[in-house]
Amino acid sequence: MHRLSLVTEAGQVEPRELVGAAFSETRGTIRNISGVAGLRAATSIPASLLRDARLRLRWRRRTMHGEAPD
Repeated sequence: MHRLSLVTEAGQVEPRELVGAAFSETRGTIRNISGVAGLRAATSIPASLLRDARLRLRWRRRTMHGEAPD
């Protein structure tokens, strides 16, 4: 195994270059998210989820206070 680690192939990338490429890719992703459109896409919630959560909360409140649910 030690001998195999010493073999270099054509097109092999140095670890330092690999880390640099990973950082630049991450930097690009963060730049996309930091804009208003990227932030909006990352935090968008479908309206149906909000509506369902509101209905569940209303139902829970009514059942806690002894009222009959709809």
